[in-house]
Amino acid sequence: CEKYNVHPIIDDCSFGYESYEEVTFKTSNALYPVVQLGLKGEHQAENACLAISLAEVLIKDFDLEISKKQIIKGLENARHKGRLEYSENTHPQILFDGAHNVAGANALRKYLERFHKDTQITLIFGAMGGKDISKIAEILFPFAKNLIVTQPENPRSMSVEDLEPFAEKVLPKEKIFAIPRVEDAIGSAKQLTLTYPATKRSLILVTGSLYLIGEIKGFLENADESNGS
Repeated sequence: CEKYNVHPIIDDCSFGYESYEEVTFKTSNALYPVVQLGLKGEHQAENACLAISLAEVLIKDFDLEISKKQIIKGLENARHKGRLEYSENTHPQILFDGAHNVAGANALRKYLERFHKDTQITLIFGAMGGKDISKIAEILFPFAKNLIVTQPENPRSMSVEDLEPFAEKVLPKEKIFAIPRVEDAIGSAKQLTLTYPATKRSLILVTGSLYLIGEIKGFLENADESNGS
């Protein structure tokens, strides 16, 4: 930075959770209170700090007219399909997160520990070949009350036979279901989740591959269209 006469911004933005989904941000220039972030997860709050700092630089050094209200609106309206994305109008509720590598799995784990520690989760998992499935399984599978391994329609997809040994290292066999067809997997996940006691929150978590998420979302959208017609 000294060599190129660049002035770094270091730890100028901090944040704290006000409630389940509300975050307050503070910089040396302004306070951004009770923001309902459109992107979920603590790592997204860190990313939001970066976005706020960038916006403030654009205001100060480049004379861009950006109001605090516009910054907050941007944070609240930001969307990333398949990343900590909740389904709308489905029962049981579905949480989509394409945690297809160890870093993504760790980010999802932190979110689940913070917001779904006591939630009864049916986990649907499918993955492409070449991933560190052993480590991902260690990180995510312990959250599953029941686990369904499945195979997206992609030539790079791992088979359920390949996934089962990784699952069996983490969970008892009676909690593991190998269902190759994704359409059947989501149907079975709904049936399993509806059997859980109503005293606790429950949901279906779809993870391991964005291809899997895309396939399930497409199936659900087609089902909604059929029901609507």
